Formats: sequence, C-alpha cells, structure tokens
Amino acid sequence: MSANIDQYMKTVDVRDYTIVKAGVPCQSETPIRLERLVALMERNESYIYWLQPAAGGVEQQFPSVCINDKFYTLNLKLEKAIFRHVRLCRDFNNCEMLEDGTKKLRIPCRLLKDKLKTSCRFQVSAGVASGVTCIAVHVLLFNDCVFTQRMPSGAAIRKPKRTPSRFKTKDRTLDKTQTEHLHHFHAHVREAHARAESTTSTTCLLQSPRACLDRLRRVFLDEFPEYAHRVKIELTA
Repeated sequence: MSANIDQYMKTVDVRDYTIVKAGVPCQSETPIRLERLVALMERNESYIYWLQPAAGGVEQQFPSVCINDKFYTLNLKLEKAIFRHVRLCRDFNNCEMLEDGTKKLRIPCRLLKDKLKTSCRFQVSAGVASGVTCIAVHVLLFNDCVFTQRMPSGAAIRKPKRTPSRFKTKDRTLDKTQTEHLHHFHAHVREAHARAESTTSTTCLLQSPRACLDRLRRVFLDEFPEYAHRVKIELTA
C-alpha cells in the first residue's frame, strides 16, 4: 500500500527561512506517494533545498524538497535514500563551503546521528564476530592437529608418574629376598658342618674357632660374592 507524503512530511513556508542552496523543483502526479519519491530521488541531491532559520546557524539547517510548488520537509526514510551515497569516513566533516563562501551542512544532523549509531553497531558486531571467528579457527586448528596427528610406530602411551605419598609403604620385596638368602646360607652352613664332621671330629671343630670362621667365610664368599664388601667375619678380642 502506497503512503501519501502528507502523512509523513510537513509543508514549510520558505518566507521564514533563508535558502542557503536551491535545488530543482519536482513535478509529480497527485496524490504524491512516498515510494515514488524514494525511487526518483535516491542518491540524487539535486532536488534538495537547504533552508536555514533567519536567526539560526549552520547547525539549524535542514533539507527540503519542492514538489508541485510546495516545500516539504524530509522524513528519515527519504533522507536515507537521497544521501545513501554519503559514507562516514575517519576524517568526515559535516560542514562544507559553497562557492560564494556560505557554510552548508553535508547531510542532515538527524541522518548523521543515525549513521553514527549504525556505524557503532557495525563496529561492535564486527568485533564480536571477529572474536568468535578467531576462537572458532583456533578450535578447528586444535581439533585438526589432534585428530590428524599420528603416533610413531612402536610408541606407547606412558602413564604419568604418581605423586609420591608422604605415607610410604614398607617395601617387603627386600625382606623376602634377604630371607631367601638366609635360608640358602643356613643350608650351606649345615652342609659344610656335615662335611667337616665326616673328616674331623666335632670336638676338633669346636676346639678350633678360627678354622671354623675361615671355613664359614669361604662358604659365604662362594655363595654370596656380592655381599663380600658388606660382611666381615672375624673374632673379637
């Protein structure tokens, strides 16, 4: 449904204003439709009349159009269509100088505020989107590295070392080994004692303690040479 401009645009009495820059009058069939004006005047500033109050300054200037010999103010939709080609850059200045030295606004102040809001929203959304994209790229790269990495042949997954506890358990392996050595040692002593009895009387063995110790030392060194530096068998005074 087409919209009549009388519902959205007010008429202006130009006798109360100074025409800073004149535009081109527009002739249109009635009723005047807003959609028709948007299609006709999009990116075309030649239809714009810049008006300034008699007691006002540059900031009070506003654009208007002359349609069928009547001046109308612009609504925001028509402003966006006419000044759509104007882009806000870093060093944008909304004031320009005409050939006769008169200062004029580049775009309406209302449209400038709207463009600034849109620019801020775009920068924030772009920053958030770039942050999310960066995180997504890092996640994808990490997943690709994990799932495409191949372990060398023969490699095994090593379990992390367990943190030592301050309550140390007693190592019973050493006790068992020592017990077995003692059993073997006792068995060899008994065998040596039996062989000595076959050639020498018990009285003679008991009467020669040094010979007994020498015999015991030889048996011990033969059976447990690794303990030779730790055991000393001798008579005390």
